[in-house]
Amino acid sequence: MDEDFIPRVGTFFILLGICMAILFGASLLTLVNEYNAQVQKTDSSWQAAFSNSQSSIEQQKLLFTYLGGAILSLGLGALMRRKAPPPPPSGRFSGFKNLLARRSKKNNQSQKK
Repeated sequence: MDEDFIPRVGTFFILLGICMAILFGASLLTLVNEYNAQVQKTDSSWQAAFSNSQSSIEQQKLLFTYLGGAILSLGLGALMRRKAPPPPPSGRFSGFKNLLARRSKKNNQSQKK
């Protein structure tokens, strides 16, 4: 089996977890907006807002299913991704590093004189 396969699957699980976390946030906002709408209809009585508790409980179960799935897949993805070797240096900033090295070299020479 290819060595690069398991870290790629880990990346997939991380992306899946991020998507599930976004779904959790969106469904949480929806639930809060529905709660606020019901509270405004019932003259700010928070007890009457959850009078239809069966649908609210089902929504909360679905909400925390997203949260649990997000945590599980993020954790599994992180464990699988951890096995990946670090990428080789790309050398993108080598010119900048050389410039800094030359400047520090000049400063050291001028301070010695």
